[in-house]
Amino acid sequence: MKPLVRKILAAIAVLAVGAVTGPWVYINLIKDQAPEALTLEPTTTTTSIGVDSSTTVVAESTTTTVLATSAVEGEWVTASDSIVGYRVKETIVGQKTEGVGRT
Repeated sequence: MKPLVRKILAAIAVLAVGAVTGPWVYINLIKDQAPEALTLEPTTTTTSIGVDSSTTVVAESTTTTVLATSAVEGEWVTASDSIVGYRVKETIVGQKTEGVGRT
């Protein structure tokens, strides 16, 4: 076999091994575990009612709301402490992993 052909075959073999071992090393040794799923905290509402100038009644209630899918459609306004994220299951060269993005 000619030296040029041998070098080309060796380069192809190295690339093939790297294409399989590279993702395995990243997914199993380098990449951090996916963080826990986001959860909604209960909202607390405080209402102050002035009965007269010397008495104030404060009522506090905690509610947890589950919205239907259609209720989340539309325009949203975000605050400085808002967080949003996504989670996707991936298969990269036969290696299963979970991708998570948050902002």
